[in-house]
Amino acid sequence: MPLGAVVAFAGHPDAAARTALEAAGWLLCDGRAVSRSTYEGLYLAVGHAHGRGDGTTTFNLPDYRGRFLRGTDGGTGRDPDAAARSAPAAGGQTGDGVGSVQGDEFRAHQHSVNEMISNNNVDGVDSTTTHSGEHHNELRATGEKGGKETRPVNAAVQWLILAGTPLPPAPAPTPIPVLAP
Repeated sequence: MPLGAVVAFAGHPDAAARTALEAAGWLLCDGRAVSRSTYEGLYLAVGHAHGRGDGTTTFNLPDYRGRFLRGTDGGTGRDPDAAARSAPAAGGQTGDGVGSVQGDEFRAHQHSVNEMISNNNVDGVDSTTTHSGEHHNELRATGEKGGKETRPVNAAVQWLILAGTPLPPAPAPTPIPVLAP
């Protein structure tokens, strides 16, 4: 499996599990900044796609918490708003680049109903009859209905990224003994 591969994890990563996962080369996709030198292979694979960290010694992991993952459009036209995608963190990818993000959205649509109106009051529903006097048909929108987001049936998982075995920090330089003259 290549560095940067993302997989779903069905466990709960408490402190002990996180330590074991990290020792095995896996990090949570939680958006945190990690060392470019400690995770050099991952940095070479993903670069600043998810954010440039502090700009010199760190870079950001993907932050997939609460997100559905979507493949890049790659010119297919399946993502009509691909060019408008934004960076997940400072210095991250925009447009159709890997790591770019989009807010939720519901495709434009409307619902309407013909209502029979009498003296500005709804007097019934009628879509075909012409009425005399104060009665007339009027097209009105229905009330808002639904939840807080548009989503498919889903199950929560933790997303992990293969970061490779962390490189140990470089040892401190050994002092050179100074000989007395």
